Parts: sequence; C-alpha cells; structure tokens
Amino acid sequence: YPSGMGAISSGLLAAQHTNPGCKSIQLGFPYLDVYKIQTVWGPGAHFISDLNPDCLNQIENLVKTSKISSVVLEYPGNPLLQVPDIKKLSQILRENNVPLLVDDTIGSSANFN
Repeated sequence: YPSGMGAISSGLLAAQHTNPGCKSIQLGFPYLDVYKIQTVWGPGAHFISDLNPDCLNQIENLVKTSKISSVVLEYPGNPLLQVPDIKKLSQILRENNVPLLVDDTIGSSANFN
C-alpha cells in the first residue's frame, strides 16, 4: 500500500465485509480517519481509551459476548505511547477468531528494535 491509511482502511473494510453489521473495537486514541472508517462507513466501534492491564479483560468480555469484526490499535498509541500486552491480546483474539489490525506508523523499524 502507498500509505498507512490505505493499508489500515483496506483492512477495516475487509473485516467489515467479512462480518457485516458487526462493530469493531478501537484500542487507544486513533488517528481520526481510522475512527471515522469504523463509525461512519461501518456499524460503529467500541472505544477503549485506556490501555491498562484491565483493557484485556474488557476485550475478552466483548469478543465472547458480541460478534466483533476486528480490533484496531496504533502501536505504540499516539500521543501517549501506551502499548497493550500484544502477545496476550493476540492470543485472546485468535481464540475468538477476531482479526487484529495494528497501525505501526509511529513504531516503524526506524523507531523500535
């Protein structure tokens, strides 16, 4: 993709097409247009702003009790640079067949080892 926005929007639209009518989960503060894709072009999003350890319990509860199209996060989150336990998050989502879409624009290979 020629841009990060092109890649993330394609992922979101694919997830919405695969799971029509299902909300996504937005972790942390998103780039505004990413949130618009979820809420204006899609059926909406559950917004979990604080990426504390309890957020994984919230996510697990949502994916077990609701049909979720995808989980979206920036890694690390901008502007607070918060990061969830991505290994545990991925495990929860794989067990519930929910795709994880990660925007790593800020944390590119130039910024993280």
